Amino acid sequence: MDDMNISIHKMNYMDILRDKINEIDTNLLNLFEERMSAVKEIGEYKMNHDLPVHNSEREKEVLESKVKMLKNTDILNETGEFFRALMTISRNYQHKIIDKKDIQDLSLMLQSFWLSSKQLNLKNPTVVYQGIPGSYSEEALMMFFDEDNTIKTNVNTFEEVFKTILNGDADYGIVPLENSTTGSVIDTYDLLVKYNCYIVGEQILKVDQNLLGLENAKIDEITDVYSHPQGFSQSAAFLKQHPKWNLIPYHNTAISAKYVKESANPTKAAIASKRACEKYGLTILKHNINHSPTNYTRFIIVAKNMHSPVGSNKISVMFSLPHKSGTLYNILAHFTYNNINMHKIESRPMPDKNWEYYFFIDFEGSLNDKIIRQTILNINNECLRFNFLGNYKSDMFTE
Repeated sequence: MDDMNISIHKMNYMDILRDKINEIDTNLLNLFEERMSAVKEIGEYKMNHDLPVHNSEREKEVLESKVKMLKNTDILNETGEFFRALMTISRNYQHKIIDKKDIQDLSLMLQSFWLSSKQLNLKNPTVVYQGIPGSYSEEALMMFFDEDNTIKTNVNTFEEVFKTILNGDADYGIVPLENSTTGSVIDTYDLLVKYNCYIVGEQILKVDQNLLGLENAKIDEITDVYSHPQGFSQSAAFLKQHPKWNLIPYHNTAISAKYVKESANPTKAAIASKRACEKYGLTILKHNINHSPTNYTRFIIVAKNMHSPVGSNKISVMFSLPHKSGTLYNILAHFTYNNINMHKIESRPMPDKNWEYYFFIDFEGSLNDKIIRQTILNINNECLRFNFLGNYKSDMFTE
C-alpha cells in the first residue's frame, strides 16, 4: 500500500471512530437528560421533607459502588473524576431549582448586607499601619487614602493593627498580604483567621528595595544588614553575592533604616525604600537590589465593619472543610459551574488540628449579583467554618 492509500486509510478509520463517539455522546445526552429529571424530583423531595441538598456520605457510597462496577480498571481514576463531576453538577442543579425559603432568606440577607454596607470614609479617617514613617505600609496607605485628610497612627506589629481597629481606636488598618516575588505574608492570613475583620479595599505598591548606609559607608566594609524578612527574600540574589554579611531581621524596613542611622556605624546597612532613605538621612549604596524588576506588594485595608465601595468587583472568603477526600474539589466545582473567575487560593494550617487547613479564596464578583450570592451560600453549606471577608474594589481586573 503506498503512502497516499495509507493516509486515506487512517483518515477513514478516524472518521469511523469519531462517528462512534458521536453516537455514544448522543446516547449519553439522552441519559443525562433522564438523569437530571430524576435529580429534579429528588431535589423537590428534599425540599418538601426539609432535607439538605448535600449528603457527603451518600455521595461517597455512590462513588464507591460505581467504581466497583468498572470492568476496565485502567480508567479507575477517570471514572471517579467523571462521577464526582456528575454529582457536583446534580447538586448545583438542585440548588438552582429548589425554591427553598431559607435559601431565599439567606440570599436576601446577603444582598441586604451588601446594600447596607457603608462606603469608605475618606474624610479625615484614622488609619493604623505597622512600622514607622518611611515604611512601605505607610507609603501604600498614602496611595490609597488622601494624605492631607488622613490621620495616621503606627504600631509595632501586624496583630496590633487588627487589635487597634477592633478596639475602635482607628477606622481602618493596612497590612501587606502578598508579594509578587516572595508570595504570601502568612502572618496576615493567620490574623484574618484570628480576628473578625473585613477587607474593604486593596492597594498594589511597586516595591524597590535598596541597600542603605551612612554617608561615609562603603559596600566592601559592610558587616551587618538589617531589614524585614521580606526585604531579605526579595533581595536574595543580590545578598548571595555577599555571603559574609550578617542578615539581621527587623519588624520593618523603615525601622531598620532608622536603626542604622542612629547606630552611626558605617559597617551597618539596611534594606529599605528610597523614601526611608530620605526620611532618615541615609545614602543609597546600591539601587534596586530586589531580583525581580516587577516587584509588587498587595496591601489590604481592613475594618471592623463591612464597607463596599461603588464598583466593588472582588470577594474574599475563608473556610475550613471536613478532612475527607473530594471536599475541596466540590467547593472549587461551584466556581466552574457558575463560570466565576477565581483569582487566588491560599491554605494555612489549622493551629489545633494536624494536617488540616483553612482555605482563602479571592474571586471576581459582587454581592449584588444573585449568582454570586447563591454560590457563596452553596459553599457555606458544605463548610465546617465559613467567613465572608469582604467585597471590595480591585484594580487588578481592570488593567
